[in-house]
Amino acid sequence: MWRLVTNAPPVLGYLSGIAAVLTAAWTSLMLGLAAFAAQMLAALVLTRGLAFADRVHLGLAQQNGITAVSLALAFERDFPGFVAIVAPAIVTVNLVHVAANRLSDAWQLRRSGYGY
Repeated sequence: MWRLVTNAPPVLGYLSGIAAVLTAAWTSLMLGLAAFAAQMLAALVLTRGLAFADRVHLGLAQQNGITAVSLALAFERDFPGFVAIVAPAIVTVNLVHVAANRLSDAWQLRRSGYGY
């Protein structure tokens, strides 16, 4: 019993650290997906009248992470840990960008009759 009591603080410290990392990762993932969705929505609203394929490509266009990094660094001074959330969100946006554009290109090839 005494061993359990003396080892509890380190174990609880490890568990709280793991919980904090998982929470930050989840927050970053959701922030990245929300940024990507906002880009798609804005592109679809602003590109009315264009061909459907053009609208899809503009909706899937990669966002510039430089602005997000600059803002994160500016906010880090007032909100410690801000960069730790924004940096993985930028990675999420880039990974979603690659996957979505690969799917879009495959779909367009198949639709045009040149693929598979």
